[in-house]
Amino acid sequence: MAKIEFRQVCKSFDRVNVIENLNLTIEDGSFTVLVGPSGCGKTTLLRMIAGIGPATSGQVLMDGRDITDLAPGKRDVAMVFQNYAIYPTMTVRGNIEFGLKNRHVPREERDRLIAEVSRSVGLEDYLTRKPSTLSGGQRQRIALARAMVKKPRVFLMDEPLSNLDAKLRVAMRTELIELHRRLGATFIYVTHDQVEAMAMADRIVLMDRGRIQQQASPEELYRDPNNVFTARFIGTPPMNILPLQGGEQLGFRPERCLLSHERPEDAALALPGEVATREMLGSETHYMVRAGEQAIMVKSPDDSARVGESVWLGVRERDMYFFDSAGARIRGADERRRTQLKPAPGRAPGRRSPLPGYLVSWAMVLPAIAFLAAFTIYPMIDLIHLSLYRGNANNPYKSFEGWGNYERIFFVQQDFVTALGNTAYYTVAVVVLLIPLALLFAVWMQRDRRINRVAQSVFFTPHLVAALSCAFIWQWLYNSETYGLLNSVLAAFGLGPVKWLDSTATAMNCVVVMNVWKAIGYYALIILSALKSIPNEIYEAARLDNASPAKTFFRITLPMLTPQLFFLLITITIGSFKVFDSMRIMTNGGPGTSTQVITMFIYNYAFVRNNSLGIGAAAGVVLMAIMMMVTLIYFRVLEKRVHYQ
Repeated sequence: MAKIEFRQVCKSFDRVNVIENLNLTIEDGSFTVLVGPSGCGKTTLLRMIAGIGPATSGQVLMDGRDITDLAPGKRDVAMVFQNYAIYPTMTVRGNIEFGLKNRHVPREERDRLIAEVSRSVGLEDYLTRKPSTLSGGQRQRIALARAMVKKPRVFLMDEPLSNLDAKLRVAMRTELIELHRRLGATFIYVTHDQVEAMAMADRIVLMDRGRIQQQASPEELYRDPNNVFTARFIGTPPMNILPLQGGEQLGFRPERCLLSHERPEDAALALPGEVATREMLGSETHYMVRAGEQAIMVKSPDDSARVGESVWLGVRERDMYFFDSAGARIRGADERRRTQLKPAPGRAPGRRSPLPGYLVSWAMVLPAIAFLAAFTIYPMIDLIHLSLYRGNANNPYKSFEGWGNYERIFFVQQDFVTALGNTAYYTVAVVVLLIPLALLFAVWMQRDRRINRVAQSVFFTPHLVAALSCAFIWQWLYNSETYGLLNSVLAAFGLGPVKWLDSTATAMNCVVVMNVWKAIGYYALIILSALKSIPNEIYEAARLDNASPAKTFFRITLPMLTPQLFFLLITITIGSFKVFDSMRIMTNGGPGTSTQVITMFIYNYAFVRNNSLGIGAAAGVVLMAIMMMVTLIYFRVLEKRVHYQ
């Protein structure tokens, strides 16, 4: 347990003051709920306690100790995030155990704590499961177990029930209340739902626009509000507020408004009206009554009134609240204040779409189907058909060969086997270099935002340049006859020229380097977008689990990027199998056949040397089959090994 204090705390975002000179004390062992509308600053306060959103100025103290600048993992707090922030690539046990491992807790102690906590939250049968296979309530329990296993002095909860359905939300509320009673720790809970606040809290802190409007017990907040904001925020339906002469305001709760068919005799305020809406909720009925130009909400156990009926509304003197023109509570006001009703704004009716949804859907799909059939399916069928014939450009179907063309490329034309090996070498080299380098640059751009835009432009520019242009540029860089740039640099150090593109030992590697240089910016941006899609709450949870940057990267970031990296692996592999233009310009398949790849083999046999379309088509079918097989294998591995969402 711990006592939390805020002293003159301020928080600014981009020079906008969100919280200014706030003072607040949260008592040891209490269940305190910070409640208010979105943007009021309640989550900002919670993040200050956790250390993941430090204050701009002021102090945050825990039991008198200043923790304002203390690292999140050393604060002895645990946090349950709105979206749970559980690690999707880890099992339930891995999620619970991650923080314990980072604190170097012995294995025997970890096993005991995990068994104890998982039993208390009902997860003992799910420890080997991934979060994606569990329900929303079970995922919530994972987040709770991860927090409980640390045995923190303070539990921080940021709207942890907002993603659950209504029935499960009620059940989890009860579980959290029982958990607080059992642990006795300090609970600080953030919500925008006043029902949750009233149901769970020992003390409620109501906030609006970075300021505390009122802090009190649920009973006091409901029965004795300090201002109009508190009066209307707490309670369902909200308090009715009517204007009075002189700018003052009269308020009364819907459940304290008497509804009858005759004028109430003992009411300090009596208004005639007409029932506009009726909501029958079982034990009570909500009415909206039009009294002149005012809409007044009434909550009543009597469900006999019907829409359109004329009724009387009555409010007793003891049930009235009075507020000044600024909304502050006026204490000691009496029943002599008179109402002066004002109109409520109307609501414009919505418009429906004039077109049926299915017409829009088919209009979007049919062009894609036609495009697929014309430019993908038909060419594939025609390629297979052409590979079964022997012919040339003038007469492609000269004679039927059956499998003869396939026998020639595998057993007669040894160039094809060489080209297949060269293609495999090129593909592996590009994959091994391109993915790690693109990942490195993406992480660098994400972490150092000052160079983000410049780096993106610099790295992405080569991808925009035509492949032929890039090939010509690098051919000049590598040139050995007229001393290209690389050999000029070597000559400056007294080193002899290297025949980069004229040696079987270096030619293929030179082409690999050029294509990696051209593609690295494009793939780095894809990985960067994947990095930005990882919720920041995951990293904040890791900081609270005391994870080092290296462990965060290898245990969280890299596993969560695996689907995107596998996708890049597929696209890079397919692109590498199709490489042609850079090979054609830089080496033309030489020296010898050291850089001849499958696409060049097809080009040479179909259009240059032998004018044999059948052999070229057979090689194309083999290339297509290889790419399809590799793609299916990758997707199979992706489905079995790295699927977690």
